[in-house]
Amino acid sequence: MSKQSLQSGRSVLALSCRSTSVKAALVDEAGGALLLDELPLRGVQGPDLVAVGHRVVHGGDLYGMPVLADAAVEAAIADFGRFVPLHNPVALEGLRAASASTRCRVSLPSVMA
Repeated sequence: MSKQSLQSGRSVLALSCRSTSVKAALVDEAGGALLLDELPLRGVQGPDLVAVGHRVVHGGDLYGMPVLADAAVEAAIADFGRFVPLHNPVALEGLRAASASTRCRVSLPSVMA
């Protein structure tokens, strides 16, 4: 992703929860991205988030394209975790953490890709 400054407007929080690290970025409508570790820790006015995107290593033969996360998708991703135990379980933890932290503000869709 590029390290351009974000334009005002709608953005997606993109998360890649890995076995030893978490990568995160805000991506705006124009395709500009800003890595979260580059944001100041205080005084940041958040963009208008419209969704949270999660990178998932293994979606099996069921999920080859991005899909809105629901209970059935979570269960399948958890089940496929047996093939990639260092990846899918932490991706689900990221999904649940993002859902818990954004739910208090607004209900945002989560997309597993």
